Amino acid sequence: MPESAEPLTSAAPAAPGTAGAPSAPATSATSAARAGFALLGAVQVVLIFTLAAVAVPLPRIGAEFGTGRAGLILLTAAYGLSFAGLLLCGGRLADRYGGRRILTVGLLVFGSATALAALSPGFGALLAARFAQGVGAALVAPAAMAVLRALFPAPAAYGRAMATWGGLSVLGATAGNLVSGVVSALAGWRWTFAVPVLVVLLALAGSRRLLPAAPGRPDRSLDLPGALLATAGISLTSLGLVLTEAEPWSSPVVWGPLLAGPALLAAFPLVERRRADPLLPPGFASHPRRRLGLAAIALAAAGTSAVFVLLSLGLQEQRGWSALRTSAAFVPFAAALIGTGRAAGPLIGRYGPAG
Repeated sequence: MPESAEPLTSAAPAAPGTAGAPSAPATSATSAARAGFALLGAVQVVLIFTLAAVAVPLPRIGAEFGTGRAGLILLTAAYGLSFAGLLLCGGRLADRYGGRRILTVGLLVFGSATALAALSPGFGALLAARFAQGVGAALVAPAAMAVLRALFPAPAAYGRAMATWGGLSVLGATAGNLVSGVVSALAGWRWTFAVPVLVVLLALAGSRRLLPAAPGRPDRSLDLPGALLATAGISLTSLGLVLTEAEPWSSPVVWGPLLAGPALLAAFPLVERRRADPLLPPGFASHPRRRLGLAAIALAAAGTSAVFVLLSLGLQEQRGWSALRTSAAFVPFAAALIGTGRAAGPLIGRYGPAG
């Protein structure tokens, strides 16, 4: 675990007569919390690992299935389409039915889809498996956050845990690109999916012992109208942008989703204002700092994803690089991400997140 995960829990009160030494129950609780955090952290890393894992092996996948660049870009986007589109719905399910329960369901969906991706007999099956992976991830990610909150109920401990959690996505994306290139070069691209399957099996085996139940709230409504609007709006908008690789902007295949998606997203806040228990509070994104943060996250994620996919294709298709050499090309990028991530923590502590 990263060093910043060390002080995840507040110091336990000293027992009388022990000169500040934590009591045995407090030490045990701290160890259990760290073990639970390590399990959740591994799951979070593997979600982003899987998102990035097909970037380097794309040319090999295309050669095996006879798929062009447009199909390969859709393959990389399929996971993210269903992941992003269903994320709000997954969060509400975790609220209603309990974090650990939805985490287990999501892991089963995610793990099964990942195994199917590794065994796919054709491109259509692989594409469907990638969409199903995103469905599972949309359940796992918010459920993990709910369990994390139950694991660290003290505000200070939860804040420290979240500071570490923020770097896990970068670690997952970096590992996905590096490991997938090495594994696909040595054993074949299908073995890249062995890592997520292994982590899922470990998480399923340890979740009941290491993670709190995080009870749900049956009074929360599922808000199906809001869930449908958000899911369809995000998915159609993203799909329209992806299809521009194969079709001109004037094609109905492109402008149809690009018109329908934003229209549904525009209707989403109008519907949510009339809901007693909205999926997303109407004023959530109204704060200037929150808008700035969301915009920064969107730009960083979009830029990183584009660099990984386009650079992987360009280096291998146009320059003739091997998967192993392409993977090695990302090492400086990975070092820069990890280095700046470690430097960001002290800077945030000194100047504040908006500084």
